[in-house]
Amino acid sequence: MRHLTVLIILFLSTQLSHTQINELGVFVGGSNFIGDVGATDYISPKQLAFGGVYKWNRSPRHSYRVSLVFTELEGIDTDSDDPGRQIRGYEFNSNILELSAGMEFTFFDFDLHKGKNVSTPYLYTGISVAKHDNFYFNSNGEIIDENTSSYAYGIPMALGFKTAISSDFIIALEVGAEIYF
Repeated sequence: MRHLTVLIILFLSTQLSHTQINELGVFVGGSNFIGDVGATDYISPKQLAFGGVYKWNRSPRHSYRVSLVFTELEGIDTDSDDPGRQIRGYEFNSNILELSAGMEFTFFDFDLHKGKNVSTPYLYTGISVAKHDNFYFNSNGEIIDENTSSYAYGIPMALGFKTAISSDFIIALEVGAEIYF
């Protein structure tokens, strides 16, 4: 019985090792803040976001993914379409460092072993932790930077499209939102 168990485990690990593909890449994009201060546009990236991404393609249909992204968020009430915010005139600027881990699900098989260019749309979700600067309102209603930072935890959601240019180079475009607690 022990030999049969070892043989089954050996067979499964051989099959799984054939499908393991690691991806290491860079992330370059934009970011914008949606909240109580600043513009009310939902997708209007004005700040540069950059970082690194690691993916382990567990199967042709899903990947585990970890990313580390840095951006500088800003909220400026005078950029808003809301007259109340424009009159109020609050603004802030905060550095964000975000670590995210989760799963990417592709709509079609994304198998790089077939030796041809493959493309597919995908969904990504997981968990995130972001380090951010702290602010507060003083008695005059001004935003004051505390010169401290905290961590926020969230759920990232993204819709994207990726294509293999070659067996060694993949390019992806995605749009996403994160809900922080």
